[in-house]
Amino acid sequence: MRDEIESLPDTESGRLRRCVLALAAYGARDDEIGTAVGLDPVALVERHGGDLEQGRRMLGANIRLELLRSATGDGRPWSLSAAVYALRHFLGTPSAPRGHRG
Repeated sequence: MRDEIESLPDTESGRLRRCVLALAAYGARDDEIGTAVGLDPVALVERHGGDLEQGRRMLGANIRLELLRSATGDGRPWSLSAAVYALRHFLGTPSAPRGHRG
């Protein structure tokens, strides 16, 4: 993400895009981002919809990465619930009903 943000031009529009992208990746709502950059939510989506979507994809990827790190330990105590969630949602293993024996 850092490379993506740093690659934007060092102009007023580039700084605005960096702000929108970073806030969206942090998880801020459209109205919060609009307030920060001085745009109403409708104008924000019209002008920076791509940056909002990209920031939200980055947020999702970072959440998945942290869940996988928690599931595997990665230098800290591992979490059984994170491991179960990762196995079910990221690796596509189907959830069998409780008590069902195949």
